[in-house]
Amino acid sequence: MFRTVLYFLFILFFLSSCHRYHKVLEITHTSELNGVASASGLAMYGGKYFVIGDDTPFMFLVDSQFNVKKKWQFFPADTSILRIPGNIKPDFEALENQGDSILLIFGSGSKSPQRDVFVRINPEDPNNVETYSMTSFYQHLRNQKELEGKELNIEGVTIRKNKMYLFNRIPSLIFEMDYSAFLEHILDGSTLPSIETHTYKLPSVNGVRAGFSGATSVNYIPYLIFTASVESNDNSTSDGAILGSFAGAIKLKDDRLTSSIRTIQLNTGSKPVKVESIGVETIHSDRHLTVILVTDSDGKESMIYRCKMSW
Repeated sequence: MFRTVLYFLFILFFLSSCHRYHKVLEITHTSELNGVASASGLAMYGGKYFVIGDDTPFMFLVDSQFNVKKKWQFFPADTSILRIPGNIKPDFEALENQGDSILLIFGSGSKSPQRDVFVRINPEDPNNVETYSMTSFYQHLRNQKELEGKELNIEGVTIRKNKMYLFNRIPSLIFEMDYSAFLEHILDGSTLPSIETHTYKLPSVNGVRAGFSGATSVNYIPYLIFTASVESNDNSTSDGAILGSFAGAIKLKDDRLTSSIRTIQLNTGSKPVKVESIGVETIHSDRHLTVILVTDSDGKESMIYRCKMSW
């Protein structure tokens, strides 16, 4: 009898554990981002969301109900044109809150020098903008052996405990470095930071491999959170048919990246979307979050989603 009770309790514990950590990416709220045609980066600050696009000189402020409240120009461009032409656009693909009220914006580096751009903005004073060239730094990344013969295309950035992680689209690489060393190089031309490169294999859709598209993190949960998307013609200069998108998490152990990666495909219930960035809105536990996703709709109004995410 005693053994039977123990066995029953074990089964209950096992089933509850499986339920708790079942992979979920469930959309709970959806909205269009009016006037934002090419959303590529999302960062959260002060209960609000900041959104950038890959071919727009504007940053957009979005409230918690997903209303676009204001926009301001942070990059010089002809504002009579809604979208900066592809041959000259800075291709802003990565946006993150540094953690001390500074928003960081990275050009993709996929075309030099047009896309070798780094911007810092204080969201409390968004007209105070600092812009820097990253040509030497991006060449430093291109020289890493894991990128030899392949394209640099930075799509996501996150900073956790003074470590900066840059996410390259395809091949799916994460460049890890000391953030302070990176910033010193950018601000005063000091020594290039040491780089540690991590390679990951992402899932496929219809035989086409996904590539990183966005990233974020929170200091007190041991994961890097990311998005990835799949396009039939996936390169840094042209858009292909959108095949699907994923969100996922990479485990950290003792603040070091591991090879443990979990991915969850986003199901919108209609045609596939291209998710470009992610932010963590609420932490329910280490592996159960409420997240915000934004999409690039390739010229149409961008979408924003609130989702339950667990793994």
